[in-house]
Amino acid sequence: EGGLIVGYRSSDRLLHYVNGIYFHELLRGKVSTDGNVLQDAKFRDQQNGMVYSTGIIYDLGAKWFFKADYSHMTSKWSSS
Repeated sequence: EGGLIVGYRSSDRLLHYVNGIYFHELLRGKVSTDGNVLQDAKFRDQQNGMVYSTGIIYDLGAKWFFKADYSHMTSKWSSS
């Protein structure tokens, strides 16, 4: 995984941020059954994707803040 977060503070209390994260996952495993048809099936899949988000954080003071965030994820799995 790798990502970048960039923010801009327009006042002492308001922060706007955007980020993007790239991820790659590799899954390997073995599936066995005790009495069914499928026995000892191996699999190997991978997933690539991106997560994008943007949001604001507003400081209300004394341990309180308001946060709003919007995120979008795209991913693609290999076929096994």
